[in-house]
Amino acid sequence: MKRVSERGQCLLGRRGSMRRCKVMSAEVECYAEEFEEDAVDFEEKAVDDAKEDTEETAPKEKDPLQRLFALQTFEGFWEFNAPLLNIVAVPTKHQMPEGLDLRSWATILAMTHLEKKMGAEKEAWEMCVDKARGWLAGVGVANGKAAQGWWAWAEKLITGSK
Repeated sequence: MKRVSERGQCLLGRRGSMRRCKVMSAEVECYAEEFEEDAVDFEEKAVDDAKEDTEETAPKEKDPLQRLFALQTFEGFWEFNAPLLNIVAVPTKHQMPEGLDLRSWATILAMTHLEKKMGAEKEAWEMCVDKARGWLAGVGVANGKAAQGWWAWAEKLITGSK
């Protein structure tokens, strides 16, 4: 049941369209049983639509590539933490190379994982790796003999080779 406005008008929504009821008195009530049923249907549809939108746009929790993307910082590096180590399948306690900070090591591990384990999806991740390479170059880690050793170490951990 809807009350009429002071102007004597009542708006009734019906399946996405609007119908205007004009009445002469503010005392008149506008009965709209169909409207109330449609409103419930509309609310249910809105909830269903919102669920579908969320499911389509939210990253899939089980997709390691999306989880890895989510862990990369705006600057381009990855933090050394358990979620990253879980994705790249490196034990939390492992021997780390000397002379390398944790962020750089985490970034090298993430990049190595993408290159060695997710090569088939290169188009999806190559811009993230380019950004990470730029960050590593900016902190002075990208080149040199020591850097080659770090990359080789990361490859052994990621691929499981000895």
